[in-house]
Amino acid sequence: MRDKVHRRSLLVASGRALLATTLGSARNLSPRFATAQTASFDEVEQRLATAIKAYDGQGNHRTATAVDNASAEWLAQEIGQAGLRPILEPFTVMRIDPLSCHLCVADRRIEGVPLFDAPFTGADGIHG
Repeated sequence: MRDKVHRRSLLVASGRALLATTLGSARNLSPRFATAQTASFDEVEQRLATAIKAYDGQGNHRTATAVDNASAEWLAQEIGQAGLRPILEPFTVMRIDPLSCHLCVADRRIEGVPLFDAPFTGADGIHG
């Protein structure tokens, strides 16, 4: 329990520092965030919990997926509501989405994890 309290305190203190640094340097803050520097422990904790819950509820965050792109847009909108000007920097990435990786022996199917240290297997897989 003691470690949980320390982690919670660290999270809240970090959140306060982040809010104070970010919002303290912003011009024309929206009223929604104007009092962030004087927010109580519970208010900061609630804001952080709300943001984490929203992020977690968006789905599986994998690079270059629809969820990842939607998450970036959501975060940019949140930053914009704080009175800051967000900048999204797109980049090209080649995604590899493995479909199935398994070994069949007699009537057993053994699931595996694909590792990418060799050329790709063709669409027919490997038979032996």
